Amino acid sequence: MIPQGSAVINTAYFDSLVDRLNSAVDISDLQDTVDDAFGSLSAHKAAVMAQIEALAPFLALLNPPTIDPSKIVTWITSLITTQIAPQVQVYTQYATEIAMLTSKVGELTSAVSAAEQRLKDKAATIGGTLPSISIPSF
Repeated sequence: MIPQGSAVINTAYFDSLVDRLNSAVDISDLQDTVDDAFGSLSAHKAAVMAQIEALAPFLALLNPPTIDPSKIVTWITSLITTQIAPQVQVYTQYATEIAMLTSKVGELTSAVSAAEQRLKDKAATIGGTLPSISIPSF
C-alpha cells in the first residue's frame, strides 16, 4: 500500500479497478466492482475535501498584513485561531491523557503488588516460595 501523502493518488488501485471492470463476467460482478470503485472514490474525495477545508484558513496567513493596525490585529487573531489554539487544545488533551495513564499505571502497580502478595501467601501455606515480580517503570 502506498503511504498517505506520498503520492497524489494510488494509480495502481485505479488500474486494478479498470482490470476488474474489463474482466467482469456478469452484471452482478460489474455492479460489485462499480460499487467498490465509487464507494472508495467517494470516501477518498470526502477525506481530501475535509483536509482542504481544515487547511483553507492558513491561506490567509500566507500574506502578512500591511502597516494598517486593524489588518495586523486581524492577521494575528487568525494566526491564533487557526494555528495556535488547535495545537494548544491537542496539548491539553495529551496532558490529560498522560495524567490518566499515570493514574492507571498506579492502579495496575497496586493490583500487581496485591496479586503478588496473594500468590506468595498461597505458596507459603504449601511451603513454597515465589520470585518477586519486576514492574517496569513508567
